[in-house]
Amino acid sequence: MKEKGMVRRFQTIGWCALLIEVLIVVFIILQFQVTDMTLAKGEIDHFNTGWIMIRADGSRQNIERLPYAGKSSAGEIIILENRISPKYAGKTLSFLSAEKTITVTLDGTEIYTFGTKDKKIFGHTAGSITNFIDIPEHFAQGNIKVVMQSPYEGYAAEMGEMRIASRDLMILQLLKENLFNFALNVLILFCGVLLAILLIIQYFSNQNLQGMQFLSPFCLLAFVYYSIETKIISAFYGNQILYSNLIFLILKNIVL
Repeated sequence: MKEKGMVRRFQTIGWCALLIEVLIVVFIILQFQVTDMTLAKGEIDHFNTGWIMIRADGSRQNIERLPYAGKSSAGEIIILENRISPKYAGKTLSFLSAEKTITVTLDGTEIYTFGTKDKKIFGHTAGSITNFIDIPEHFAQGNIKVVMQSPYEGYAAEMGEMRIASRDLMILQLLKENLFNFALNVLILFCGVLLAILLIIQYFSNQNLQGMQFLSPFCLLAFVYYSIETKIISAFYGNQILYSNLIFLILKNIVL
């Protein structure tokens, strides 16, 4: 009886110690503000107002604020026009686009293209991507145009919110926004590896696999799929056509 009582006391002390540690961590998070970030330093400005949409027939429409979703025909060319301040020289403009080609010009000079020169074996577009457009160090008037075209109805007249910051801060912000997704993705990968180990043990011990041979590949495919869907890996390796085709191939394999 005394031994059981001692065990219970030690367990109680252990749980109390853990509770105190958790409370200390929560207190530090809530009370102390860390402003001197080593990596993510700088401001991110929104560039969502002042845009004018120009259609192929020459009609012009003021866009009150991005993001915007309008109507467009398949193959129609849509132009978004605005003026960019000289204070953004040398920084990076970023926005998400889907199922369309994009050309960005500044004062008539092309500074960025996506999807216009890609060789596509399957499909018409290279899927969706987070675009990073480097603004030149020197420019005259700052007249910026975003030319968009899609083989699909409705996509050319869609535009998400735009942000301007230094390139490294923009990439770090994208990583920060997807941090929770990354954590879950790592958990999926861990489950896939663990299930693969269990599968090997069952196989060599001549046990019934009981469908285990499907679980590990499923987790590994899910890991690749969600890694692509975060839109961040294209910032490190820009083969968007590969990612677009992998998405459909993975979905096909999961269904089968």
